[in-house]
Amino acid sequence: MNFSVPAEKRQRILYFWKIIDRPSINIDELYNFLTFELFLAPLQEVKKIIGEALDLKFLIEDSKSEEVSLSQSLKVEFENWQNKGEEKIKKIDNILSKSWRSPIKIDKKMKFEIMEDDIIDPSTKKKASIIRSKALTIENLDFSGEIRGKIEDKDENGKLTSYDFVITPKDRKITHNCPEYNKLRKLQKKLCPHLGRVFIKLNISNQDATLKLLEDLVEKREKWVFS
Repeated sequence: MNFSVPAEKRQRILYFWKIIDRPSINIDELYNFLTFELFLAPLQEVKKIIGEALDLKFLIEDSKSEEVSLSQSLKVEFENWQNKGEEKIKKIDNILSKSWRSPIKIDKKMKFEIMEDDIIDPSTKKKASIIRSKALTIENLDFSGEIRGKIEDKDENGKLTSYDFVITPKDRKITHNCPEYNKLRKLQKKLCPHLGRVFIKLNISNQDATLKLLEDLVEKREKWVFS
């Protein structure tokens, strides 16, 4: 499979959107993503690429919100690509269900990892795994009420900062205040490295309750509020 960035301008924008996987994105965030996370090109060159895409109407910018989204024709292509992915998953599930092999036994550890992979990106999961345990403090642990605490990490300027988190399973609500969560993850309804680390810690000492919470979060994500 070829993962190189397409040279053709229209397909290149579609390629970026398959990675971003969001209806829209702030234009400055798009510049930073392509420059510093995807390492596409220097910032000025990235701005030129996006500027051309806007001129060619491959991208549409809302001048009021500064949010950028795909043109209608590219949006249709993008949604068709998403639908094909869903179809492939259904076909794979169908093949596995009719396999001659014995059914795979999924234990609690495997189930947690499967659910976790659905709610956290691979690179974010890796960041979560290297956060030290002592950086995380659970101040209240009640799976029927409120799970609350703090986690220490360096901010964008390298200064050690304490970030709060509150998870209320009954109300299906997550509140957190780190920059990555506020700028990106809460819009995607996904976990940032800090919240990822919280679930890792909870799963160590409260496996059954954590798995039940994570299942609800993944399977009924549309009912959860990320704030």
